[in-house]
Amino acid sequence: MKILLIGEYSNIHATLASAWKGLGHEVTLVSNGDGWRNYPRDIDITRRDPSSKVDGIRLVARLLWLLPRLKGYDVVQIINPKFLHLKARFSRWMLRYLKLFNRKVSMGCFGMDSIVMRRQNEGCLAYSDTFCYGKIINHDSWMKHSGSWLAEAEIHTTEYAARTADCLIACLYEYYRNYDFQPFCKKLHYIALPIVIDPEAKARDICFPVKILVGTQPKRIVEKGINQILPLLETIAHRHPDKVAITKVENVPFSQYCQLLAETDVLADQLYSYTPAMNALEAMKRGTVVITGGEEEYYSFIGEPRLRPIINLRPEDNDGNLKKLEAVLLDLSLLRRLSAESIEFVKKHHDSSIIGLQYLDIFGL
Repeated sequence: MKILLIGEYSNIHATLASAWKGLGHEVTLVSNGDGWRNYPRDIDITRRDPSSKVDGIRLVARLLWLLPRLKGYDVVQIINPKFLHLKARFSRWMLRYLKLFNRKVSMGCFGMDSIVMRRQNEGCLAYSDTFCYGKIINHDSWMKHSGSWLAEAEIHTTEYAARTADCLIACLYEYYRNYDFQPFCKKLHYIALPIVIDPEAKARDICFPVKILVGTQPKRIVEKGINQILPLLETIAHRHPDKVAITKVENVPFSQYCQLLAETDVLADQLYSYTPAMNALEAMKRGTVVITGGEEEYYSFIGEPRLRPIINLRPEDNDGNLKKLEAVLLDLSLLRRLSAESIEFVKKHHDSSIIGLQYLDIFGL
């Protein structure tokens, strides 16, 4: 079968492409490598300077040149309603072309879009990175980083893409909940994030000092909640300098990030999530314990009765979060157990070879 993937978030499409190629399918991945992360792709559509009109024109010209190579596929999956690094109308235009010249189009519910932002702000879940326990949060940060999602053109593009796609695939519990309403629920599916499993991965023999990695994206430090997690970790490190060591990095390419994870006992990832995302799962598969989303309703949603490998914090509970972090980080036997459970959890729920087959089943290929 011929599969076309357009766009990239956190190595999702590159991982799926590898799994499908291993099954004998013909896969073409078109993306910008997710910016500085520089994930692999077959065709590059990087816009070097997002603020440059000249670079925008160059990207449009490249897409026009690529059009003959973007047709004749059994299925096309776009990473997001706005899957091109251009104004929203170009994504709508390209989507019309893809629908016309390919058999089926799938849209990934893999990140923020106008529907997700609206549903979050309405309190679809008790908390998110824009809404928390009855009030809007991080408003200024989100408006600065991606406030365009609330603009009319962005809303139009998101709703058009969601309506016209043959199927919608949510990779996180949160995104599934945000899209689980009429008319989208009839074609909405949940498929877990794909991770390439390391069959030789072993639980870490964690000793003092516990090595903690805090990887930040300066533009998203507030939405991820790292600005709240880091001070808690620094407090614990100050109290126990011989037992906790913190390493901070910014905007690290994926290959270097993987090297850092190999030397990391604990990764600080997110505060406002209900579920582990790609960064956390990449760490977990290596036996690194993660601080990220691991709510009970998520475990229930995926049908997991036993494994609880994630250090789950709660927004607006700094005292409780500090106590939990300190108790876990100073308990080596618990950390070693969580390390082993992390590997088991990823193998059970995120094996890319199994995830790839689930996609193909939904695509009807």
